[in-house]
Parts: sequence; structure tokens; C-alpha cells
Amino acid sequence: MSLINDILRDLEDRRSGATPTDGLAGLSAVPRVATRRRSLRVAGLATMLVAGSAGAVWYNEAALLPATAPETPAKAPMAQTSIATVTAPAPVEVPAAQTRSTGRLLGLSSSLSQAPVRRVAAAPAAATPAKPKATVASAEPQQAPATQPSRSEPEPTPAPVMSVAEAPIDHLAAGLYALSQGDGAEAETNFRVLVSNDASDTDAWLNLAAAQRQQGKNAKAQGTLSDALAGAARPALIAQAIARDLLDRGSDAEALSILQGYRPTSPLDPIHDAYIAAVLQRVGQYGEAADIYRTVLAIRPEAADWWVGLAISEEALGRHQAAIKAYRRARNIGHLDDALARYTEQRIAAIKAGQSS
Repeated sequence: MSLINDILRDLEDRRSGATPTDGLAGLSAVPRVATRRRSLRVAGLATMLVAGSAGAVWYNEAALLPATAPETPAKAPMAQTSIATVTAPAPVEVPAAQTRSTGRLLGLSSSLSQAPVRRVAAAPAAATPAKPKATVASAEPQQAPATQPSRSEPEPTPAPVMSVAEAPIDHLAAGLYALSQGDGAEAETNFRVLVSNDASDTDAWLNLAAAQRQQGKNAKAQGTLSDALAGAARPALIAQAIARDLLDRGSDAEALSILQGYRPTSPLDPIHDAYIAAVLQRVGQYGEAADIYRTVLAIRPEAADWWVGLAISEEALGRHQAAIKAYRRARNIGHLDDALARYTEQRIAAIKAGQSS
């Protein structure tokens, strides 16, 4: 815009400085051809200035382009082509005022053409930091939502947490473990606690006596079992334990007495009756023993050792065919220990041999 203003100002000076009388004073008439050439010269000069300024602006804009712009040279604008083809007019004499105005325009054009152009590299776009969102506290106090009454059932009160020292000791598990490890004293301590807590605990009484026998305290074990007969919930089991101790000592009659005295009647216990039948055999009462064996085998026919007991009674009574039948039944069922299985085979062979002789 400044360049255009200078051109307009120069034209204004020309109009104000040169009047018709001033142009004719002291000068001879200028031919029409010279006047036309002077007009063409001024017009060409103005055209050159405009084209030069346009070229400078274009050059500056090209210098500001980013580095990634294509390297293909841009085509020259039409204004530069027209400037290159313009022919300078022949020199003519001009008034001093016109010469001063023209020289000022030429100096302005020369300064524009010689001014250095600074190439400004395109600065990378800086990331705009995100502005933190300001939290505006509400002036009004916020009220907590009203708690709706729960219609569900009340939560159960959690059980109190006990430390390891406060946790109850499982005396049964501890006693059985000690008994399996051969630690009779530790087992006796745990089982005695159980008995003192519950005198009707039959298993605790039996395990206490077993722990005492493991330590060689046989008399103390017999006393423990005798005490258990009065308070144990299942005295028949205590009587069977006592009878085993008595049989080991050879007191067969006393063992039979205690078994018969604590025989369950309601309901019948086939295991307890089988103990009685075995003791009856030992004391020579084979008939009663055979009758009891037949009764319990009707309830539990899969008991192979009871079939052996019946066979022994039948053989003692001279009923050899019934004895062989009972022995074979026991052998076919199996589940006999090695000693009893060998005895069965021997008796079958002996009875057969006796019948053949």
C-alpha cells in the first residue's frame, strides 16, 4: 500500500507543480511525438515499479512456504514477462520537477529491489497445553441423599474371631494321632479330657483304655472299662472289650458271663451274639453256639468267619456233611485271614479223609 501511495503522491505533485503557463515559459513547443514518448516512459516506469513490488511480495511468500513444499520451480507470473518485453523509450528532456519526482520513484524501486529478503523458517506448531478445568465449589451446601430404609432381613452378626490360643483343641483327633504314633501318654491325656467332659462318650472310654494298655497299664485299663460300664451310652461295646481281656487271661467263663449280662435285646446285635457263640464254643457248649450262629448268619450271610464258627460247632457235634458245607461256604465267600483260610482247607481235607477211611 505504501508503494501505491507514493505513486499517487507523485502524480499529485506533477499535477500541482506544472500549469499550462509554466509549461510554456522559457520553453519551446514540444512536439506531439515527444509528449507521447514522455507519457509512455512514465507509464513504463510505473509498470516496472508495480511488477517489482509484486515480485518481491511473491518471493517473500515463497520463502515462507514449509520445507515440504515441492521443489518444482513455480512459473513466473505474467507481470514479469511483460516487464522483460518492455523496451525503454529514447531519452527526452523533461522539466526539473518531473525529473525530481521520477528520481524519487526510481530510488524507491531500487531500494525495494536491493533490500535483503530474510527467509523465515516455518516454526513447528507448539502443542497447546490443556488448561485444567477449574472446579467451582457450589455456594449452596449439598445434602446427602436420604437413606431409604432397607426391607431386607438384618445382616447376621459375624462370629467373633478367635486367636490360635483361643481356638478349641480337637482332643479326639489329637488323641487318635498320638495313639497311632505310639505316644500312649499324650493319647491318654487327650482321651481323659473327653471322658471328663462327657461320661457317656463310649468311644472316649474305649480309646482311653487302649492308650493305657499301650503303656503297659493293663490293670488300669481294666479299671477304666469297669468304670465305663456304669455311664457309657453303649455298654455292650464296653462288655466286649472286657471279655477280650478276660479271654486273653483264660477267664472264659467270666468273659461269657459279662457278655451275656450286657447282651442287647432291643434291637438285637448280631455282632454281640456272635461273640457269645464264640465263647460258648470255647467252653464246649457247641449246640448253643451252633444255634446262635445260624441265627446271626440269617441276618448277615456274608460273614465268612461266622460260617467257619458254625462249621467248627457242626464238626464237634459229629455233623460232618453240615461242617463241610459250612467250611466250603466260608471259602467261597473269602475275606478270611490267612490263618483261618488254611484252617478251613485243612478241616475239609481231614473230614474227607476220615469219611474215606
